[in-house]
Amino acid sequence: MLFRSAMDGAIPAHVPMGEIHRAIECRLSEILYFCGLFPEDRSVIPRRYLSFTKKVRFGEKIIPESIIPRSLFTRMGKTRNMAEHQYQEPERNDLKESLETMNLFFEATQRYFDILYYYSMFKYPSDTQAQHIVVQILRDKGALLVFGDGDNPTTLQGLRSDGELALTLLKKIMADIEFYLDHDTGFMKKLGF
Repeated sequence: MLFRSAMDGAIPAHVPMGEIHRAIECRLSEILYFCGLFPEDRSVIPRRYLSFTKKVRFGEKIIPESIIPRSLFTRMGKTRNMAEHQYQEPERNDLKESLETMNLFFEATQRYFDILYYYSMFKYPSDTQAQHIVVQILRDKGALLVFGDGDNPTTLQGLRSDGELALTLLKKIMADIEFYLDHDTGFMKKLGF
């Protein structure tokens, strides 16, 4: 409705541009939160706030490349900045392109969102141990716990989720989610979706 009103000239086009940008930033924040990279306190404490650009950079470290269209985000950001800060109305094509970028990003991230919303613990076979290695995302603490299946995770030290090892583990988790979604047609059904 908002987009249609802007396309018809009923409202200024900068209004939906700002909303589109905020929607993408919100979805990116949700995914980063589910991965322990954006604890809720970062959204309310000004000194710990992550800008859109920083969120995109974190996202690029863990989310498969095809899902974060950096060049489209950059173009959309420039259009939005021109509209909101320079008071230049965006062209209809720019507005339409931004909406399409948002829709594609939401569509591409929905399956990760669905899984990460419900699951924060992932198991991997170990080459050196008989038991599985478990990676648990502690969302509110911005940390990962890595422990052997059957070990008491409370006695083990966690990893900061923005450290290099943790980012490598998160990238592995995201790649595995992508692999299973693409290659196992019953994967979502097995998870109860």
